[in-house]
Amino acid sequence: MATAAPAAGEAQGAGAVPANVAHAADRIAGLAAFVDGAVAEAMRRDHIAGVGVAVVDHSAVLLAKGYGVAALSPQLDMTADTLTRIGSLSKTVVWIALLQLMEQHRIAMDDPINSHLPANLQVPDDGFAEPIRIRHLMTHTAGFEDTILGHMIIDDPHLEMPVATYLARYRPRRARRPGQIAVYSNYGAALAAMIVTQVTQLPWEAYAEERILRPLGLRSATFRENLPIELAKTRNLPQPMSADTAAHLSEGFVWQEAQLRRAPDEYITHYAPAGALAASANDMALYLQALLDARRFSAAGVLSEESVHALFEPSFSNARGFGAIHHGLFQFPFPDSRLALGHDGDTRYQHAIMLIVPSMDLGIFVAVNTDGGLPLVQQLPYLIGEYLEDRPRRILSQPAVSKVASLDVEGTYRPLRRAYFRTERALLGFSTTSVERTANGELLITGLMADVARFTSTEDGNYREVDGRSQIAFRLEGGHLLLLDPTGANPLERIGFFSGPRWFVLIVALSVLAALLGTIHAVRDLRVRASADWWDIVPSLWLAAFVIAASGVAPWVKDIDALATNYPGTLFPVACWMFFLATLSTVVLMPLLLATRSRWVVKRRLFAMFATLMFLSCAGTFYHWGLLGFSGW
Repeated sequence: MATAAPAAGEAQGAGAVPANVAHAADRIAGLAAFVDGAVAEAMRRDHIAGVGVAVVDHSAVLLAKGYGVAALSPQLDMTADTLTRIGSLSKTVVWIALLQLMEQHRIAMDDPINSHLPANLQVPDDGFAEPIRIRHLMTHTAGFEDTILGHMIIDDPHLEMPVATYLARYRPRRARRPGQIAVYSNYGAALAAMIVTQVTQLPWEAYAEERILRPLGLRSATFRENLPIELAKTRNLPQPMSADTAAHLSEGFVWQEAQLRRAPDEYITHYAPAGALAASANDMALYLQALLDARRFSAAGVLSEESVHALFEPSFSNARGFGAIHHGLFQFPFPDSRLALGHDGDTRYQHAIMLIVPSMDLGIFVAVNTDGGLPLVQQLPYLIGEYLEDRPRRILSQPAVSKVASLDVEGTYRPLRRAYFRTERALLGFSTTSVERTANGELLITGLMADVARFTSTEDGNYREVDGRSQIAFRLEGGHLLLLDPTGANPLERIGFFSGPRWFVLIVALSVLAALLGTIHAVRDLRVRASADWWDIVPSLWLAAFVIAASGVAPWVKDIDALATNYPGTLFPVACWMFFLATLSTVVLMPLLLATRSRWVVKRRLFAMFATLMFLSCAGTFYHWGLLGFSGW
C-alpha cells in the first residue's frame, strides 16, 4: 500500500518548496474546477440527472461533491450526502467480512463452503469431485453458471424474499470445476455473505453496518432498501432503511421523449450482499481513504493492517500480464500503466465505480443516477488520473507481433458467464463478440465486449487497445480458445458457426419457410380434395410453434427490461413445448413420409424431404439452445 507522503506544498528541509510539489498543489487546487467542467459536459451530452464524485488521498478528501438532482418532484439537489445505488461495489464489503472471520479463525480460505452453510444452501456436487472453497467465491472461480431472467431484477416489492430463500430457490448449476477459470458470479458473492450470516448468526444488513460500515465512519451507507415496514414484516425481510436515510436516497432516471423521467423502482433485497448497497460520495471518500491507509481499518477494529495488505495481493489470474483478481478487487487500466484496483457496479438505472491507485496515493469514486450515465462512470476516473498526473493520453505504437499473438484468433466468441442448463440461455445467445484481423495485423473487436475497437499486439503476446486503455488476451483451455477481458472475470469462448447466432437465424428462417409452404399445401389439399396426408401435420405444428414463440418474444424485443423482469411469460414456455411436440411429430411421422412418398409427384417429394431436413436440423439446433421443452425454475 502507499505510504504517507508529504502534504502538498510542505517544505522538505530548509529552503523553497520544490517546483514539482508546488505544481502538484496547483493541480489539486484546480481539481474541483476540472471535474466540474467534465461532469457538466457529460450531464449535458448524455442527459444525466445527477452525479456524485469523491477524490481522496490517504490523508485528505480532495473532492466530495454532488451535481444535478436526486429527485424531480419535489426537486432534491444532488449533494455529497446523497445516497446512490452502487450495485456490485457491494461485494467489496462481503470480502472484507470474510477476511474478518478468517482473522478470528472462524473460517479459512480453503474451507469447503458447504461446511459453513445451512443445509438448504449447500451446493450439490453436480458431477464435480472438487468442493467449492471459500477462496473460489472470493476469486469468482466457483464454476457456477449465471442466470438472471425473471428473478434477479425486481420492480415490485411484493415479490421480494429473504436472501436465503432466494438463493435456495434459484440455485444455479455448476458448469466447470472450481479454480479453473474466473467467471463473475453474483450468486457466489451472495452465498459468501450467507456464510458470514451462518457463522455469526447476524443478518447480513446488520453485520455490515455494525462490523464494517459504521466503524469505518460511513454514517449512511446501507444494504437496507426503502421498503414499506409492514411489507418487510409480512415477507420476513430485513428492516428497511430509516425515513431519514430514505430522504437522502436518489431516485433513478431515464431519458425518454426528450426529457428526464423518473425510472421505475428497483429492488435488490433478495440479492442484497451482491448489489443492494447505497452510499454517498462522503461515505465512499472515507471508504477509499481506509483502503489507501490500512491503519484506518486497524484503528476502527475492522481488519488488521496485514489483512488489508492481503486484500490487495493478487489471488487469481485468467491471463498472463494483466487481469489479476485481488481477493475480489479487479484491475483496471490507468494512465502510464499504473496499477489501479477497484470495482464497478450497475443497477438498471444507476452506475458507479471506485478505483484505488496505490502508486499515486489516489482513490476515486463516481456514481450516476441515470441509465445513460455509464460513459461518464467509465471515463471520468481516468480523466482525473490524467489531470493529476499531468500527462495527456498517449496512443501506443504497434510493437512486433510475438509468437502468441500470431495464433488464429478470428471468430465469434460467446461469454462463459451465461446459463448452461436452462432455456434462458437461448434468449441471451445472441450476445456475442466478433474478432477479425485487419490487413496491418491489428484485431478489430465488435459486439458484446466493445461496439468497435482496434487492438494491437504487445511483446508479451497480449493485445492493447489502439485508441484506449483496455487489454485483452487469448488462452487455450480444454481445447477451447478463450478471449480474456481486462478485469479478468468475464472471459468469452470461441464458438463454431453451428453454435452461433448466424446459423440459428438461418435455420429458423428456412424452417419457417418450410413450415409456411407445407401448411399452405395442406390447406390447399383440404380445400381441393377434402383430405390431407398425415405428414401435413408436421409443418402445421412447426408453424404454430413459431407463431406462438414470436408472439411471446415480441414484447421483449421492444423492451429489453421487460425480458429481465417478466420472463418467461405465458406464451414462451408454451412455444418451447410446441417445438418439442413438433420435433416428436417429425420423428414419428417420418416413416409414414417414406412409405407414402412413392405416390407423390417429384416436386412434392423433394419439398417434403427438404422440409423434413430443415425441421430435424432446427430441432437439433433448438436442443443445443435449450428450446426443446421449457427448462426454468
